[in-house]
Amino acid sequence: MRSGIIRASAPSTAPTPFDRSSRSAPTWATGVASFLEAVGADVVAVPLARAALKMEPREATRLVKYLAAMDASAAVPIIREILEVTKHDALIASCLPMLRGFEDLATIRNFVRHPVWYVRVQAATMLGKLGVPGDEDYLLLLLNDRE
Repeated sequence: MRSGIIRASAPSTAPTPFDRSSRSAPTWATGVASFLEAVGADVVAVPLARAALKMEPREATRLVKYLAAMDASAAVPIIREILEVTKHDALIASCLPMLRGFEDLATIRNFVRHPVWYVRVQAATMLGKLGVPGDEDYLLLLLNDRE
């Protein structure tokens, strides 16, 4: 594998993140996400997830959101590591939507009783997507949630 600067070229008709002439100029965050997609999730997902594992939680949260926007399934094993070690609510909430498989259900179920409501919302959303018979009990528990 080559090291060095990644060279990516977008189609000439596509606006770039820094193209001021486009009618709907993308925001900085959209521009970064577009660049990362142009480079390819298969190229950047794992290095970015590894970086997120070492970052401060606030910065890692932002980076994980880019990974989610790219649908970077290659990063999921590292996302699982992040969920094992972090106590940061926003980082947990941004990591949960990246979980993809039935092997992640135990992790997701653990967050159904999390003290912060937006983490519980993400856990419920993921149970709705990946859940199996019996998981409706977790969702029913959340119906009694005052938040």
